[in-house]
Amino acid sequence: MTNMPVPGEQFERDRSRLNDLLGAAYTGGHLDLADYRELQDELFTAGSRAELARIGERLPAQYRFSDPAGSSNDVALAPGQVNDPSIRPDSTPAVRASSWFGIGAAVVLVAVVVLLLVALL
Repeated sequence: MTNMPVPGEQFERDRSRLNDLLGAAYTGGHLDLADYRELQDELFTAGSRAELARIGERLPAQYRFSDPAGSSNDVALAPGQVNDPSIRPDSTPAVRASSWFGIGAAVVLVAVVVLLLVALL
């Protein structure tokens, strides 16, 4: 990642996205509190894309992007824009399908529990 200047609003969106990833890694149990606080301190004092990239590289692997921004599926990104898998055209149906599967499984589980409770009472 280069250290080219990016518009302030884009830099802040990148910082916000990285903050969300840090939060997900911490709440997912993949970062301890000391590491989380250290990375957040670095995040909010970062003044360049290179500094943001160094923070991103220290995230656990499952919270990093495996491909460089714009390198796959012809996603055209502005300089400094984060390659967000949730907005990739080819991943959207999979995300929706997995969400519906999760919701369906939860509904079935609740129905089974209710039926068991009714049968036992």
